Amino acid sequence: TVSAKEAKGGEVVTVSTEGRKQVARTIPAQSPIGSSLIFPLPKPLPAGRYLVQVLLHSEGGFAPPLLLNWVDAKGNLHPPDEEFAKWSGQDYYFTDAFVVPLFLQGGGLHEWVTEIEAWTEITALAFKKAKQVQWYLPLGDFPAPTRPILEVGIAKAE
Repeated sequence: TVSAKEAKGGEVVTVSTEGRKQVARTIPAQSPIGSSLIFPLPKPLPAGRYLVQVLLHSEGGFAPPLLLNWVDAKGNLHPPDEEFAKWSGQDYYFTDAFVVPLFLQGGGLHEWVTEIEAWTEITALAFKKAKQVQWYLPLGDFPAPTRPILEVGIAKAE
């Protein structure tokens, strides 16, 4: 598990849940499309299928879309932008696997678990502010910060 304190990018914020204050990271509203939060892994993981668990906070309102990427040893993000552009509009599996949920019921902490297949080694997980993921969903220029992320975990899928 990698915490928001260990992550890079964005802005550190404090969220309150059930009377507890916790540190999280968000991408501010004024940040450009493509801005990222990077959660470096303690050690690289080989290519393969993984479950990714994300603990995030929501106030229940809209937020700009966030895409899940993994970072390879050269610092490249995967899947690349052109893959998102090609598939996200039609392929619901792809969208479900790599787009942090945009509609979360109610405020507080939410846990999102997804399965990804990485075709390179993974040195970090990244969350990138996107322009748009499907025609009917909120745009990246929505005047709000992204949902604050408290921690990210990754484990081999069975």
